[in-house]
Amino acid sequence: MSYRHGVRIWSWLGILAVALVPACGGGGGDDDQDADTGDVEDVDGIEDQEDVRDDAREVRDDAVEVETEAEAEVPVTCGDGVLDEGEECDDGNGDNTDACLDTCVSATCGDGFVWAGEEECEGAVTQPCTTTCDSTGTQPCGTDCHWYDTCVPPAETCNGLDDDCDTLVDNDLPCLPGETVPCTTDCGSAGTGVCTETCAIPTGADCTPPPEDCNGVDDDCDTEPDEGFDCVMGSTVDCITDCGTVNPAGVCTDACTVPTGDACPGPAETCNGIDDDCDGEADDGFECVLGATVDCLTSCGSTNPAGVCSDACTIPTGADCPVSAEVCNGVDDDCDTAIDDGFECTAGASRSCTAGACTGTALCDGSTCTWGTCNFGAGPINDACGGALPDISSGGVFTGNTCAAANDYTYTCASTDAASPDVVFQLVLTETRDVVIDTAGSAFDAMLFIRHGGTAGCPGTVADRCDDNSAGSGQARIQWNAMPMGTYWVILDGAGAGARGDYVLNVFIADPPAPRNDTCATATAMPTPGTYAGSTTSATDDHVPSCVTTTGGRDVWYSFTLPGRSLVYLDVNDGAAWDSVLEIRRGPCGAAMTSAACNDDACGGDRSQWFGTLDAGTYYVVVDGATAADRGGFNLLYQYSSCTAGVQITGNGNYDGVTGGPGSGRQGSCGGATAQEDYLWLALCGPRDVTATTCNTTTNYDTVLYWVGGTCTNAGTELACNNDDAACSVNRNRSTLATTLRQGLNFLYVDGYYGAEGNYRVTISGL
Repeated sequence: MSYRHGVRIWSWLGILAVALVPACGGGGGDDDQDADTGDVEDVDGIEDQEDVRDDAREVRDDAVEVETEAEAEVPVTCGDGVLDEGEECDDGNGDNTDACLDTCVSATCGDGFVWAGEEECEGAVTQPCTTTCDSTGTQPCGTDCHWYDTCVPPAETCNGLDDDCDTLVDNDLPCLPGETVPCTTDCGSAGTGVCTETCAIPTGADCTPPPEDCNGVDDDCDTEPDEGFDCVMGSTVDCITDCGTVNPAGVCTDACTVPTGDACPGPAETCNGIDDDCDGEADDGFECVLGATVDCLTSCGSTNPAGVCSDACTIPTGADCPVSAEVCNGVDDDCDTAIDDGFECTAGASRSCTAGACTGTALCDGSTCTWGTCNFGAGPINDACGGALPDISSGGVFTGNTCAAANDYTYTCASTDAASPDVVFQLVLTETRDVVIDTAGSAFDAMLFIRHGGTAGCPGTVADRCDDNSAGSGQARIQWNAMPMGTYWVILDGAGAGARGDYVLNVFIADPPAPRNDTCATATAMPTPGTYAGSTTSATDDHVPSCVTTTGGRDVWYSFTLPGRSLVYLDVNDGAAWDSVLEIRRGPCGAAMTSAACNDDACGGDRSQWFGTLDAGTYYVVVDGATAADRGGFNLLYQYSSCTAGVQITGNGNYDGVTGGPGSGRQGSCGGATAQEDYLWLALCGPRDVTATTCNTTTNYDTVLYWVGGTCTNAGTELACNNDDAACSVNRNRSTLATTLRQGLNFLYVDGYYGAEGNYRVTISGL
């Protein structure tokens, strides 16, 4: 390749490289780049320029590679105006402010020379500029060789101007010239002065001392602390105590006043009969107060409370302590060798004593030297209801004594008050029994009381039986035939106020004779609905229940007659524990009798319940035991009603119906006198809270609801009645009843107010 040929290649490549390099910022504008908007505000813009220049250099390097392939014909000389091999440019001059440096390298930002027309500055240089607050700041040269747009304010100086453009004058300096500021005086106190023209805190004579204050230091720099006050704070001064003594060790107060009162403590105590240290006690720290009356020990060792404290504040002894008069204290006070002479007894002494039929011990009272009451030791465990009561339910002989018992119960029997010590026993009968209790063999005039009932239990709220002298010789006896099952409390007391001693309690418990209704032929008639109490305890077993696999147990018989077809309810759901069976039989007593119904277990337990519809006629009810071991007392609930057409309520849910027709057969206390009513019925094992409501869209008339217990006739008892339910969101003329229903039969009437009739839906809940 010829030399000129190579020059031409380099020239074209140079032009191409220049063409690829955009003007500063790439955004156009005049030669000075004042209007350049092409991302050169910060480092990101400069980096974009560098990327373009890198691209140009790559083009140039490619040209160099082409050139190396060409033949070099002429030697290279920089500055001859000819672009030789290895030169980026050669303008033939030594001017470093144009596009080609004197080293034949193209001008670039960062080469150390300002390229005229292309660059404003070069390197880490600044130029002065005017800030936004008219102070003279500095403008640095950017990495793109142009001046930054921002003028950096200078630091604040003391000149009365805002140098750093933060809107504050002479800030960040100790003070502002001419203002009054706190300063430190020559004696170290806190004074005040005027800020200097150089914004400095005043010192020396320019800092005026403050007036003297009470603080224990020299404030006004006159070498004297707290002058003008009573004393120097914290210094030691004489002061007058509350009790009038002078204390040289007082401490000047925080208000620079001489302490008084509690602030002036008393001096150390001395033996002088005076309260020196103002603690309210004279001569404290010594044995006694000079001249005061004190207890002292006599020559015989007794205490004389009339001794006199010595001049050395010591308690007198021996001959200095005269003997005193005898007092009740268990010692020889008057030194005559006799203890508590002149009193009833010697303090702490004891002797045997009696009360009623009891022997105990009396003690001499240590404060009065008189004999105390007779003591019989700890009371019996059954002294009162709160103790462990002996159980006499199985019968037997029970012995003990009432000597140490208290008089807890003051009952009266046949005008005789039982105001003596007493004891309590518990008697529990699980079935009806014949019971005899007496006190024969007791050592005092005894009385008996039998009680039961009450939620609190012992001693019971119901007085059942009592006796004073039925057993003879002042002894009590109670005989109770067919005593009902239950829990009883037997109280053994003494007649009058002083009867006490050893007791014997004889308890006999036996089965009562067979009940009158032991057989079908002697069945107890039940003419009216009600509760019939009975017991199978002493009955015979002459019936085999049809609803159990055993032959049953002891049984008793009842009968009832129905005038017409009736709804009948029977149960012995009375809380008793034995397993019962109920059977309803019809026909003449004997083999021809047939079973109409039978129930063993109901209501979730071993007790029995039956209800249903029976035709007119006479029926027999057998209360039986499920096994031979099952027997006891019971309460038989019997109900019947002529209302057999109603719908049975069998559980929670909806029950639909319709009312209509002439007349009204029944009415509730809250309405229903002129409308035709309908009724439903429910049989319950026990009381239950049940809610019935017609508050729904199915019911289409003004309803009245009322519950009747026992029977649907007028003999039934109304339990609750509701006409309008104000809380019903469907229609307030609907009805809602939340009622506690009774054990047995309950009838719910759906009636209408003022002749209203129609379709109804009753919703039952709570079952």
